[in-house]
Amino acid sequence: MFSWIGNLVHGISAADPVEEARNASESRLLSDAEIDHLVAIFQSLQSTTNKADFETVEKWVKQKSGSEAIAQSFVVCMWSSMLSNSVPALSNSGIASEASVSMRDFVVSVALCSRGSWSARRQMVLSLAKDSLELASIVGSVLSLFTNQQSPTACHVVTPRFAKFLVKQSNASKSESDPFDHAPKDAIPDIQTVELWAPKARLMNELWNALFGAIFFDAQAQSRQIPTIMHSEPLLLSTEDLFVLSSNIKPLSRASLSSSSLTPIQETWQLIYSTETHGKSWGSLTSRIEAAGTLLILIRDTQGHTFGAYASSPLECCPRFFGTNDTFLFTLEPDLRIFRDVGVNSNYMYFNYGTATLPNGIGFGGQLGYFGLWIDSSFSFGSCSASPTSSTFESPKLCAPGYGDGRFEIDVMQVILVHPKEVDDRLVPERVKRGGASILSSNPVESALLEMAGKERFSYE
Repeated sequence: MFSWIGNLVHGISAADPVEEARNASESRLLSDAEIDHLVAIFQSLQSTTNKADFETVEKWVKQKSGSEAIAQSFVVCMWSSMLSNSVPALSNSGIASEASVSMRDFVVSVALCSRGSWSARRQMVLSLAKDSLELASIVGSVLSLFTNQQSPTACHVVTPRFAKFLVKQSNASKSESDPFDHAPKDAIPDIQTVELWAPKARLMNELWNALFGAIFFDAQAQSRQIPTIMHSEPLLLSTEDLFVLSSNIKPLSRASLSSSSLTPIQETWQLIYSTETHGKSWGSLTSRIEAAGTLLILIRDTQGHTFGAYASSPLECCPRFFGTNDTFLFTLEPDLRIFRDVGVNSNYMYFNYGTATLPNGIGFGGQLGYFGLWIDSSFSFGSCSASPTSSTFESPKLCAPGYGDGRFEIDVMQVILVHPKEVDDRLVPERVKRGGASILSSNPVESALLEMAGKERFSYE
């Protein structure tokens, strides 16, 4: 009858630990199912005292993340959470060796690290990395979750140029509210000001969320998957490049897909032209890319710089500029950079041939004869005009600086079909829909002449 006295004496220890975890204000960042999942994890780690010692938690996080640095920093985050709730037992030298954590503080720490603001994550970030580039390298190691690999650990080795791109995203444009207005546009942000720049680093946020989703919720990257590219030769772009480029390209419409499905959609792109396979031939190029769909054009010049353009509309022969503001230019090597429309003009794309008074080739941005990127129909040269930047995309000279006038020589060029052009079914002949005879089969004389001329025949049906 006096059991309530015991509850008063033991105070918080008498409370239901699961209810404590659920009722914490920070737990509102998580769904009920996610809280249940974390409760189950904690119960597998806890001792008979309804607490888990830090060493056990650290070992578990290290096993899930594949990173000792992440595991140690999460423990610091847990300790910080406990201190904010006036939990004693911290020595001035750091975390007590016998320290243990309650279910509530474990759940709160996961909630703040995975779903909280960057201000809430600051303690963990400062413990995790000495500078912003190291932070990007650690967070970027989870990139494998965005591929068709099934590894749940952070195992991708981040290149310096990718780490640089992740942190410089936050300083990609200038505004009055930009905390880096006082710094050069290419400045690397300070780790101490992470709560100011990290919220604007979109891909850094995406990778961070994927990292903690994989560690604590056994989740693959739910937002998107890096496209698979069908190809028969080495590509001019890496997994990191593909992650960045695909994040700037609108995905296919998914209206027909079930909205309840949590399975990420992985698109398939296709290499449709390469100078290595098809030669430096304008006819060969146009026959494969004209009206094909949206395209990713990759160029490596003879000095080793790699750059290109995304054509957001199918290339149709036209003596004037066309396209949409989803078109952009980019560099991959030696630096990874994206140059999008800045609203100065609508000179996005140009594709023309067979004329005597207008440029013949493929162009992006700038003005006629002064393109941000130009591929001449002669294939003898290309050019990147900028003084110091091209107007449409505010892009500098994309090619190697060794080409003083911006003209470059193509070493390798590849074109990837991203989204095939949609065809109105009403315009397709009925015999084609029924699988009827092809044009060659219905015209035997013309077919015979083509064969006599040595032209390759691709269809007999």
